[in-house]
Amino acid sequence: MWTPTPLTTVTLRGSAELGDTTIPGSSGTTARRVGLEVAHALRRNLTVTGFTTFGRTEYDGQDLRENLSTIGARIEYKLTRTFAIRASFTHERLNSTNQGSDYTANVAQVGLRIQF
Repeated sequence: MWTPTPLTTVTLRGSAELGDTTIPGSSGTTARRVGLEVAHALRRNLTVTGFTTFGRTEYDGQDLRENLSTIGARIEYKLTRTFAIRASFTHERLNSTNQGSDYTANVAQVGLRIQF
């Protein structure tokens, strides 16, 4: 995490993991992900965040790969130290070497966060 100003944080995340699969002929998956998030506090109780991620999943023993990319924005309004209202919008796109598995999704969410 990098804090270029007292009100702004920039976070870079990465991961790699081995997983199981039910696809015949594949012994498992290798998934790699990288993400970047920029959050800025407009006020003490109001934060806006922009984020993007890219991930790739490869199926061992098969010529199958999936590339997932997302971009989105989130806003959080803290009512108290315990409760916050959150809203987000994410555009997600999956490209696969498997015919007919590609998709694009737009996801909007609104929720109440409870933190102890």
